Amino acid sequence: MRFNVGCAGKSLAALLACGAWAAQAAQVAIIDSGVDYKHEAFASDMWTNPNGSTTVDGTTYANDTHGWNFAENNNEIIDYKYIGTFSPDCYKMFEVQGKILTGTATQEEINWYKGKRSDQNFLKELQKFGNFIHGTHVTGISTDQSDAAKIVGIKLIPTEAPGGKELEKFRDKAGNPLVSMMLQMVAKRQAGMLLNVGKYTNAVRAEVANGSFGTSVNAVKPVVAQLVKQLTGADPTEAETEEYARELVNAMITESKGFVTAAPNTLYVFAAGNDGTNNDQLPVSPANIEAENKIVVAATLGTEKLASFSNHGMKVDVAAPGVIIRASIPGDQYLELSGTSMAAPFVTNVAARLKDVNPSLSPAGIKKLLCETVDVKPWLQGKVRTSGIVNPNRAIKAAELSVSMGVEAAIAKAKALITDSLDTATSSISPEMEKELLVAPMPTLF
Repeated sequence: MRFNVGCAGKSLAALLACGAWAAQAAQVAIIDSGVDYKHEAFASDMWTNPNGSTTVDGTTYANDTHGWNFAENNNEIIDYKYIGTFSPDCYKMFEVQGKILTGTATQEEINWYKGKRSDQNFLKELQKFGNFIHGTHVTGISTDQSDAAKIVGIKLIPTEAPGGKELEKFRDKAGNPLVSMMLQMVAKRQAGMLLNVGKYTNAVRAEVANGSFGTSVNAVKPVVAQLVKQLTGADPTEAETEEYARELVNAMITESKGFVTAAPNTLYVFAAGNDGTNNDQLPVSPANIEAENKIVVAATLGTEKLASFSNHGMKVDVAAPGVIIRASIPGDQYLELSGTSMAAPFVTNVAARLKDVNPSLSPAGIKKLLCETVDVKPWLQGKVRTSGIVNPNRAIKAAELSVSMGVEAAIAKAKALITDSLDTATSSISPEMEKELLVAPMPTLF
Protein backbone atom coordinates (compact mmCIF):
# COMPACT_ATOMS: atom_id res chain seq x y z
CA MET A 1 0.00 0.00 0.00
CA ARG A 2 1.32 3.45 -0.90
CA PHE A 3 0.46 6.78 0.62
CA ASN A 4 1.04 10.39 -0.25
CA VAL A 5 3.42 12.33 1.93
CA GLY A 6 3.14 16.09 1.74
CA CYS A 7 5.35 19.14 1.90
CA ALA A 8 3.48 22.12 3.34
CA GLY A 9 0.25 21.31 1.59
CA LYS A 10 1.89 20.14 -1.65
CA SER A 11 2.13 16.36 -1.78
CA LEU A 12 5.60 14.87 -1.86
CA ALA A 13 4.19 12.46 -4.41
CA ALA A 14 3.65 15.46 -6.68
CA LEU A 15 7.16 16.69 -6.05
CA LEU A 16 8.54 13.25 -6.85
CA ALA A 17 6.20 12.56 -9.76
CA CYS A 18 7.81 11.64 -13.03
CA GLY A 19 7.10 9.70 -16.20
CA ALA A 20 6.99 5.93 -16.60
CA TRP A 21 9.83 4.04 -14.99
CA ALA A 22 10.82 0.41 -14.62
CA ALA A 23 8.72 -1.75 -12.32
CA GLN A 24 11.63 -3.41 -10.59
CA ALA A 25 12.91 -1.40 -7.65
CA ALA A 26 16.31 -1.06 -6.06
CA GLN A 27 17.03 -2.46 -2.61
CA VAL A 28 17.16 0.38 -0.07
CA ALA A 29 18.80 0.20 3.36
CA ILE A 30 17.45 2.52 6.06
CA ILE A 31 20.26 3.08 8.56
CA ASP A 32 18.46 4.81 11.38
CA SER A 33 16.63 4.36 14.67
CA GLY A 34 14.40 1.47 13.63
CA VAL A 35 11.76 0.60 11.04
CA ASP A 36 8.18 -0.41 11.82
CA TYR A 37 8.21 -3.38 9.46
CA LYS A 38 4.49 -3.99 10.12
CA HIS A 39 3.43 -0.51 8.99
CA GLU A 40 0.57 -0.50 6.51
CA ALA A 41 2.47 1.82 4.20
CA PHE A 42 5.30 -0.56 3.36
CA ALA A 43 4.95 -3.89 5.21
CA SER A 44 4.70 -5.70 1.88
CA ASP A 45 7.84 -3.95 0.65
CA MET A 46 10.17 -5.15 3.40
CA TRP A 47 13.18 -7.17 2.32
CA THR A 48 12.94 -10.76 3.51
CA ASN A 49 16.24 -12.57 3.82
CA PRO A 50 16.08 -15.57 1.47
CA ASN A 51 18.89 -17.27 3.39
CA GLY A 52 17.39 -16.86 6.86
CA SER A 53 20.63 -15.36 8.24
CA THR A 54 23.58 -13.31 6.99
CA THR A 55 27.22 -14.07 7.75
CA VAL A 56 29.85 -11.36 7.35
CA ASP A 57 33.54 -11.93 8.16
CA GLY A 58 32.68 -14.83 10.46
CA THR A 59 29.89 -12.98 12.27
CA THR A 60 26.42 -14.44 11.79
CA TYR A 61 23.41 -12.17 12.03
CA ALA A 62 20.91 -14.87 12.93
CA ASN A 63 17.34 -14.66 11.67
CA ASP A 64 17.83 -11.18 10.23
CA THR A 65 14.49 -11.50 8.49
CA HIS A 66 14.09 -7.80 7.62
CA GLY A 67 17.48 -6.46 8.71
CA TRP A 68 19.58 -6.14 11.86
CA ASN A 69 19.59 -4.12 15.08
CA PHE A 70 23.20 -3.04 15.66
CA ALA A 71 22.19 -0.87 18.62
CA GLU A 72 21.11 -3.85 20.73
CA ASN A 73 22.68 -6.65 18.63
CA ASN A 74 19.53 -8.58 17.75
CA ASN A 75 17.13 -9.07 14.85
CA GLU A 76 14.39 -6.73 16.13
CA ILE A 77 14.72 -3.65 13.96
CA ILE A 78 12.22 -1.73 16.12
CA ASP A 79 11.17 -2.02 19.76
CA TYR A 80 7.38 -2.14 19.73
CA LYS A 81 7.13 -1.66 23.49
CA TYR A 82 7.32 2.11 22.96
CA ILE A 83 4.08 2.30 20.96
CA GLY A 84 1.41 4.03 23.02
CA THR A 85 3.82 5.24 25.71
CA PHE A 86 4.19 8.87 24.59
CA SER A 87 1.99 11.76 25.66
CA PRO A 88 -0.39 13.29 23.09
CA ASP A 89 1.62 16.50 23.35
CA CYS A 90 4.48 14.87 21.42
CA TYR A 91 2.23 14.46 18.41
CA LYS A 92 0.55 17.82 18.92
CA MET A 93 3.92 19.60 18.98
CA PHE A 94 4.66 18.74 15.37
CA GLU A 95 1.05 19.26 14.26
CA VAL A 96 1.02 22.79 15.65
CA GLN A 97 4.39 23.46 14.08
CA GLY A 98 2.91 22.61 10.69
CA LYS A 99 0.07 25.06 11.30
CA ILE A 100 2.54 27.76 12.29
CA LEU A 101 4.54 27.23 9.09
CA THR A 102 1.45 27.35 6.88
CA GLY A 103 -0.02 30.36 8.67
CA THR A 104 -3.07 28.55 10.07
CA ALA A 105 -2.15 28.39 13.76
CA THR A 106 -4.19 30.33 16.29
CA GLN A 107 -2.44 32.61 18.78
CA GLU A 108 -3.40 30.14 21.50
CA GLU A 109 -1.62 27.34 19.62
CA ILE A 110 1.45 29.51 19.06
CA ASN A 111 1.62 30.35 22.77
CA TRP A 112 1.24 26.67 23.69
CA TYR A 113 4.01 25.75 21.25
CA LYS A 114 6.41 28.33 22.67
CA GLY A 115 5.67 27.18 26.20
CA LYS A 116 6.49 23.59 25.33
CA ARG A 117 9.78 24.71 23.79
CA SER A 118 10.91 25.75 27.28
CA ASP A 119 9.61 22.67 29.14
CA GLN A 120 12.75 20.61 29.78
CA ASN A 121 10.92 17.49 30.96
CA PHE A 122 8.76 17.55 27.85
CA LEU A 123 11.79 18.07 25.62
CA LYS A 124 13.42 14.96 27.10
CA GLU A 125 10.33 12.94 26.25
CA LEU A 126 10.24 14.52 22.80
CA GLN A 127 13.85 13.45 22.18
CA LYS A 128 12.93 9.83 22.92
CA PHE A 129 9.78 10.15 20.82
CA GLY A 130 11.81 11.61 17.97
CA ASN A 131 14.27 8.73 18.04
CA PHE A 132 11.49 6.15 18.07
CA ILE A 133 9.54 7.51 15.10
CA HIS A 134 12.47 8.78 13.05
CA GLY A 135 13.47 5.67 11.12
CA THR A 136 9.91 4.78 10.15
CA HIS A 137 9.28 8.33 8.92
CA VAL A 138 12.45 8.24 6.83
CA THR A 139 11.42 4.86 5.39
CA GLY A 140 8.08 6.21 4.22
CA ILE A 141 9.71 9.07 2.33
CA SER A 142 12.43 6.83 0.85
CA THR A 143 9.98 4.34 -0.62
CA ASP A 144 6.95 6.45 -1.58
CA GLN A 145 5.63 5.55 -5.07
CA SER A 146 7.92 2.53 -5.28
CA ASP A 147 5.57 -0.42 -4.91
CA ALA A 148 8.25 -3.05 -5.41
CA ALA A 149 10.85 -1.45 -3.12
CA LYS A 150 12.79 -3.82 -0.89
CA ILE A 151 13.53 -2.15 2.43
CA VAL A 152 16.36 -3.39 4.63
CA GLY A 153 16.01 -2.10 8.17
CA ILE A 154 19.30 -1.37 9.92
CA LYS A 155 18.85 -0.02 13.43
CA LEU A 156 21.91 1.93 14.49
CA ILE A 157 20.47 4.46 16.97
CA PRO A 158 18.98 3.27 20.28
CA THR A 159 15.65 4.79 21.29
CA GLU A 160 17.12 5.74 24.65
CA ALA A 161 20.73 6.78 25.14
CA PRO A 162 22.93 4.21 26.89
CA GLY A 163 24.73 5.01 30.11
CA GLY A 164 28.24 6.42 30.34
CA LYS A 165 31.47 4.45 30.04
CA GLU A 166 34.24 4.02 32.56
CA LEU A 167 36.95 6.59 31.85
CA GLU A 168 39.61 5.89 34.46
CA LYS A 169 41.91 4.06 32.04
CA PHE A 170 42.41 7.25 30.04
CA ARG A 171 45.19 8.41 32.35
CA ASP A 172 48.97 8.31 32.22
CA LYS A 173 51.13 6.56 34.83
CA ALA A 174 51.04 9.65 37.02
CA GLY A 175 47.24 9.66 36.94
CA ASN A 176 46.91 12.67 34.66
CA PRO A 177 43.85 12.63 32.36
CA LEU A 178 44.45 11.93 28.67
CA VAL A 179 41.54 13.72 27.04
CA SER A 180 42.70 13.30 23.43
CA MET A 181 43.26 9.58 23.93
CA MET A 182 39.74 9.31 25.34
CA LEU A 183 38.25 11.14 22.35
CA GLN A 184 40.18 9.00 19.90
CA MET A 185 38.97 5.85 21.63
CA VAL A 186 35.36 7.06 21.52
CA ALA A 187 35.73 7.75 17.80
CA LYS A 188 37.26 4.32 17.16
CA ARG A 189 34.43 2.57 19.01
CA GLN A 190 31.80 4.41 16.99
CA ALA A 191 33.71 3.76 13.77
CA GLY A 192 33.90 0.06 14.61
CA MET A 193 30.12 -0.17 14.81
CA LEU A 194 29.72 1.81 11.58
CA LEU A 195 32.21 -0.45 9.81
CA ASN A 196 30.10 -3.47 10.74
CA VAL A 197 27.02 -1.65 9.43
CA GLY A 198 28.84 -0.92 6.17
CA LYS A 199 29.87 -4.54 5.75
CA TYR A 200 26.33 -5.69 6.45
CA THR A 201 24.94 -3.16 3.96
CA ASN A 202 27.28 -4.60 1.37
CA ALA A 203 26.40 -8.20 2.26
CA VAL A 204 22.65 -7.65 1.78
CA ARG A 205 23.38 -5.89 -1.52
CA ALA A 206 21.66 -2.61 -0.79
CA GLU A 207 22.04 -0.33 -3.81
CA VAL A 208 21.07 2.83 -1.92
CA ALA A 209 21.40 3.49 1.81
CA ASN A 210 19.79 6.40 3.63
CA GLY A 211 21.73 7.83 6.58
CA SER A 212 19.63 10.54 8.25
CA PHE A 213 21.82 10.55 11.35
CA GLY A 214 24.95 12.37 12.32
CA THR A 215 27.24 13.94 14.86
CA SER A 216 28.00 17.64 14.54
CA VAL A 217 30.35 19.82 16.58
CA ASN A 218 27.50 21.79 18.14
CA ALA A 219 25.38 18.71 18.84
CA VAL A 220 28.20 16.84 20.55
CA LYS A 221 29.40 19.70 22.78
CA PRO A 222 27.24 18.72 25.79
CA VAL A 223 28.42 15.11 25.56
CA VAL A 224 32.06 16.15 25.25
CA ALA A 225 31.78 18.54 28.19
CA GLN A 226 30.32 15.75 30.31
CA LEU A 227 33.01 13.25 29.28
CA VAL A 228 35.81 15.73 29.98
CA LYS A 229 34.35 16.57 33.38
CA GLN A 230 34.08 12.87 34.27
CA LEU A 231 37.70 12.38 33.33
CA THR A 232 39.25 15.57 34.74
CA GLY A 233 36.84 16.47 37.53
CA ALA A 234 36.42 20.00 36.18
CA ASP A 235 34.10 21.69 33.72
CA PRO A 236 35.91 22.61 30.49
CA THR A 237 35.67 26.19 29.25
CA GLU A 238 33.50 26.94 26.23
CA ALA A 239 36.61 27.26 24.06
CA GLU A 240 37.98 23.94 25.34
CA THR A 241 34.62 22.26 24.75
CA GLU A 242 34.50 23.41 21.13
CA GLU A 243 38.11 22.36 20.56
CA TYR A 244 37.46 18.91 22.00
CA ALA A 245 34.19 18.60 20.04
CA ARG A 246 36.00 19.41 16.80
CA GLU A 247 38.68 16.89 17.67
CA LEU A 248 36.10 14.18 18.30
CA VAL A 249 34.05 14.81 15.14
CA ASN A 250 37.16 15.01 12.96
CA ALA A 251 38.40 11.74 14.47
CA MET A 252 35.03 10.14 13.74
CA ILE A 253 35.19 11.30 10.12
CA THR A 254 38.70 9.89 9.71
CA GLU A 255 38.04 6.63 11.50
CA SER A 256 34.64 6.02 9.87
CA LYS A 257 35.65 6.12 6.22
CA GLY A 258 35.50 2.32 6.15
CA PHE A 259 31.77 2.58 6.84
CA VAL A 260 31.25 3.93 3.32
CA THR A 261 34.04 2.13 1.46
CA ALA A 262 32.93 -1.25 2.87
CA ALA A 263 29.91 -1.06 0.53
CA PRO A 264 31.37 0.22 -2.75
CA ASN A 265 28.26 -0.75 -4.73
CA THR A 266 25.98 1.30 -2.47
CA LEU A 267 25.20 5.01 -2.81
CA TYR A 268 24.98 6.49 0.69
CA VAL A 269 22.65 9.47 1.05
CA PHE A 270 23.50 11.51 4.16
CA ALA A 271 21.62 14.36 5.85
CA ALA A 272 23.72 17.53 6.07
CA GLY A 273 22.73 18.37 9.66
CA ASN A 274 20.30 20.66 11.46
CA ASP A 275 22.52 23.25 13.14
CA GLY A 276 22.18 25.91 10.43
CA THR A 277 25.97 25.96 10.16
CA ASN A 278 28.54 25.52 7.39
CA ASN A 279 29.90 21.97 7.14
CA ASP A 280 33.09 23.34 5.61
CA GLN A 281 33.77 25.15 8.87
CA LEU A 282 32.12 22.93 11.50
CA PRO A 283 32.44 19.26 10.49
CA VAL A 284 29.66 16.69 10.65
CA SER A 285 30.09 12.92 10.67
CA PRO A 286 29.36 10.93 8.53
CA ALA A 287 28.32 13.70 6.10
CA ASN A 288 31.90 14.97 5.75
CA ILE A 289 33.42 11.57 4.93
CA GLU A 290 35.19 11.85 1.58
CA ALA A 291 33.99 9.13 -0.81
CA GLU A 292 32.68 8.85 -4.36
CA ASN A 293 29.70 6.73 -3.32
CA LYS A 294 28.01 9.26 -1.05
CA ILE A 295 25.89 12.37 -1.51
CA VAL A 296 24.97 14.95 1.14
CA VAL A 297 21.62 16.74 1.24
CA ALA A 298 20.50 20.11 2.64
CA ALA A 299 16.85 20.95 3.36
CA THR A 300 14.70 23.57 1.70
CA LEU A 301 11.38 25.15 2.64
CA GLY A 302 9.46 23.90 -0.38
CA THR A 303 11.23 25.37 -3.38
CA GLU A 304 11.39 28.92 -2.06
CA LYS A 305 14.45 29.04 0.20
CA LEU A 306 17.01 27.12 2.22
CA ALA A 307 15.50 26.06 5.54
CA SER A 308 16.86 28.15 8.40
CA PHE A 309 17.98 25.06 10.33
CA SER A 310 19.74 23.38 7.41
CA ASN A 311 23.48 22.91 7.34
CA HIS A 312 25.13 23.94 4.10
CA GLY A 313 28.54 24.46 2.46
CA MET A 314 30.56 23.07 -0.42
CA LYS A 315 30.73 19.70 1.34
CA VAL A 316 26.96 19.51 0.84
CA ASP A 317 26.02 18.39 -2.68
CA VAL A 318 22.34 19.11 -3.28
CA ALA A 319 19.16 20.31 -1.59
CA ALA A 320 15.65 18.84 -1.35
CA PRO A 321 12.37 19.66 0.42
CA GLY A 322 12.66 19.05 4.16
CA VAL A 323 10.03 21.13 5.96
CA ILE A 324 6.72 19.73 7.27
CA ILE A 325 6.97 16.46 5.37
CA ARG A 326 4.11 14.06 6.12
CA ALA A 327 5.07 10.39 6.29
CA SER A 328 4.67 7.21 8.31
CA ILE A 329 5.46 6.76 12.00
CA PRO A 330 5.13 3.53 14.04
CA GLY A 331 1.71 2.08 14.68
CA ASP A 332 0.14 2.79 11.26
CA GLN A 333 0.19 6.51 11.99
CA TYR A 334 1.46 9.55 10.05
CA LEU A 335 3.01 12.84 11.12
CA GLU A 336 4.60 15.94 9.62
CA LEU A 337 8.27 16.40 10.53
CA SER A 338 11.02 18.77 9.44
CA GLY A 339 14.76 18.39 9.10
CA THR A 340 17.57 17.47 6.74
CA SER A 341 16.58 13.98 7.90
CA MET A 342 13.48 14.40 5.73
CA ALA A 343 15.36 15.92 2.77
CA ALA A 344 17.86 13.05 2.53
CA PRO A 345 15.23 10.32 1.93
CA PHE A 346 13.64 12.48 -0.78
CA VAL A 347 16.95 12.06 -2.61
CA THR A 348 17.20 8.39 -1.61
CA ASN A 349 13.80 7.88 -3.23
CA VAL A 350 14.96 9.42 -6.50
CA ALA A 351 18.31 7.61 -6.40
CA ALA A 352 16.58 4.24 -6.07
CA ARG A 353 14.35 5.06 -9.00
CA LEU A 354 17.37 5.95 -11.14
CA LYS A 355 18.74 2.51 -10.38
CA ASP A 356 15.36 1.03 -11.33
CA VAL A 357 15.49 2.69 -14.73
CA ASN A 358 19.11 1.78 -15.46
CA PRO A 359 20.42 -1.07 -13.27
CA SER A 360 23.90 -0.66 -14.75
CA LEU A 361 24.39 2.73 -13.10
CA SER A 362 27.16 2.80 -10.50
CA PRO A 363 26.84 4.80 -7.26
CA ALA A 364 29.04 7.48 -8.81
CA GLY A 365 26.86 7.47 -11.91
CA ILE A 366 23.68 7.91 -9.88
CA LYS A 367 25.29 10.76 -7.96
CA LYS A 368 26.33 12.42 -11.20
CA LEU A 369 22.79 12.22 -12.58
CA LEU A 370 21.34 13.66 -9.37
CA CYS A 371 23.85 16.50 -9.15
CA GLU A 372 23.94 17.55 -12.79
CA THR A 373 20.17 17.65 -13.35
CA VAL A 374 19.27 19.93 -10.42
CA ASP A 375 17.14 23.06 -10.62
CA VAL A 376 19.74 25.77 -10.03
CA LYS A 377 18.52 28.40 -7.57
CA PRO A 378 20.20 31.78 -6.98
CA TRP A 379 19.51 31.46 -3.25
CA LEU A 380 21.45 28.19 -3.13
CA GLN A 381 24.59 29.61 -4.72
CA GLY A 382 27.38 29.30 -2.20
CA LYS A 383 25.11 27.19 0.00
CA VAL A 384 25.42 23.78 -1.70
CA ARG A 385 27.99 22.58 -4.22
CA THR A 386 25.57 22.31 -7.14
CA SER A 387 23.54 25.40 -6.21
CA GLY A 388 20.43 23.34 -6.83
CA ILE A 389 17.43 21.29 -5.74
CA VAL A 390 17.11 17.73 -7.01
CA ASN A 391 14.73 17.55 -9.99
CA PRO A 392 13.21 14.02 -10.01
CA ASN A 393 11.67 14.34 -13.50
CA ARG A 394 14.91 15.44 -15.13
CA ALA A 395 17.12 12.99 -13.24
CA ILE A 396 14.92 10.03 -14.16
CA LYS A 397 14.67 11.13 -17.79
CA ALA A 398 18.47 11.26 -17.87
CA ALA A 399 18.61 7.74 -16.39
CA GLU A 400 16.21 6.50 -19.07
CA LEU A 401 18.35 8.07 -21.79
CA SER A 402 21.57 6.71 -20.28
CA VAL A 403 20.44 3.18 -21.16
CA SER A 404 21.16 3.92 -24.84
CA MET A 405 23.75 6.73 -24.66
CA GLY A 406 26.55 8.03 -22.48
CA VAL A 407 25.73 9.66 -19.16
CA GLU A 408 27.00 13.10 -20.24
CA ALA A 409 24.87 13.05 -23.38
CA ALA A 410 21.87 11.78 -21.42
CA ILE A 411 22.16 14.63 -18.93
CA ALA A 412 22.43 17.23 -21.68
CA LYS A 413 19.38 15.87 -23.50
CA ALA A 414 17.33 15.58 -20.30
CA LYS A 415 18.12 19.20 -19.45
CA ALA A 416 16.84 20.23 -22.88
CA LEU A 417 13.67 18.17 -22.55
CA ILE A 418 12.67 18.76 -18.91
CA THR A 419 12.14 22.27 -17.60
CA ASP A 420 12.76 23.36 -14.03
CA SER A 421 10.09 22.43 -11.51
CA LEU A 422 7.68 25.26 -10.78
CA ASP A 423 8.49 27.23 -7.66
CA THR A 424 5.98 26.70 -4.89
CA ALA A 425 5.16 29.15 -2.12
CA THR A 426 4.89 26.88 0.89
CA SER A 427 4.47 29.14 3.87
CA SER A 428 3.46 32.49 5.22
CA ILE A 429 5.78 32.21 8.19
CA SER A 430 7.55 35.28 9.52
CA PRO A 431 11.33 35.24 10.06
CA GLU A 432 10.69 35.50 13.80
CA MET A 433 8.47 32.40 13.85
CA GLU A 434 10.83 30.50 11.59
CA LYS A 435 13.40 30.73 14.38
CA GLU A 436 10.92 28.87 16.58
CA LEU A 437 10.90 25.90 14.20
CA LEU A 438 11.33 22.65 16.10
CA VAL A 439 13.35 20.32 13.92
CA ALA A 440 12.91 16.57 14.23
CA PRO A 441 15.98 15.55 16.30
CA MET A 442 18.61 14.06 13.99
CA PRO A 443 19.63 10.79 15.68
CA THR A 444 23.21 10.68 16.84
CA LEU A 445 25.43 7.87 18.05
CA PHE A 446 25.70 9.61 21.44
